[in-house]
Amino acid sequence: MKLTKKLWGRHEGKDVYLFHLSNDKMEISVSNFGATITSIFVPDKNGSRDNIVLNYPDLSGYVNDNYYMGCTVGRFAGRIANARVEINEVVYPLAANDGGKNIHLHGGNKGFNKQVFDVASEKTTDDTASVTFNYRSPHLEEGYPGNLDVWVTFELTIDNYLNIRYQCLTDRDTHVNLTNHCYFNLSGNTKSALTHKLFINGDKYVVTDNNYIPTGELKPVTNTPYDFRNPHTIADSKPNGYYNECYVLNVDTGKPAAILSDDTTGRQVIVETDMPGLLFYSGDYLGGQFSKNSGLCLETQFFPDTPNHRDFPGSLLKAGEQWESCTQFTFKWVDVPLT
Repeated sequence: MKLTKKLWGRHEGKDVYLFHLSNDKMEISVSNFGATITSIFVPDKNGSRDNIVLNYPDLSGYVNDNYYMGCTVGRFAGRIANARVEINEVVYPLAANDGGKNIHLHGGNKGFNKQVFDVASEKTTDDTASVTFNYRSPHLEEGYPGNLDVWVTFELTIDNYLNIRYQCLTDRDTHVNLTNHCYFNLSGNTKSALTHKLFINGDKYVVTDNNYIPTGELKPVTNTPYDFRNPHTIADSKPNGYYNECYVLNVDTGKPAAILSDDTTGRQVIVETDMPGLLFYSGDYLGGQFSKNSGLCLETQFFPDTPNHRDFPGSLLKAGEQWESCTQFTFKWVDVPLT
């Protein structure tokens, strides 16, 4: 296992690094700017290596990015209605940053995706290479109460697992919902991500209104375009995409949360998580150097707008308590069908 780093630039007076974690088959690059995955190079079934996530060529692209490209999203991934949270009978206004609507999105105007994290540790063993980033989000940053300490660890194993571990500690009750926002394209961006096959281990999805705010209903996926319990090509259900659905994951089934596959290259990504939801976004609003549906996101997280829905799994982190979560991506490149 190997771990190397280089100085990638400076932002707001802080050094920004690019780390390369590799085994003898694949390499993952991550940066402490936004705790961001910038590339994942894996072979296809013929041994040809390509980057399977969308990215920018340099730091300036991420500084000016509007699509949360590869970053860690926080403090709260997804949308919160009315741009406010109420905690212990105190209302905290949040940044309303969703296109002029009174909606809070992905942590606010300057969420974790735009912060320079400290480098907490760099480690290699015979079987792993890992780097941990740390950020202290101050009390009332983007409106959230509490000083929140955040650690994000990226660990690549010799068996081609990428483990992303999140840890948080707060001095006041606050809401936390972290995820990674990689846009996958297993073809190496040679064709639309809608040509991929997808399996999602969820019997229900979170119903939302026209602004992607949950209504509170959890609806069965049966006989809807959102049913991916039997893996199939995404475009077969909705040829034009426009997926932005959070799935209620089935637990204790022995199956992963999701499997993404590309038949042409033989590449697969298997997603496993301890989070209750997985948001499938088909990249419909990408622009600039990225074309519509050129990548898709599989975001493990709490449900959107959880602070306003008591029946949803809770995202409230109590003062003095530590929150931990792990999502694992397994990479394969063999010519076998999904089962």
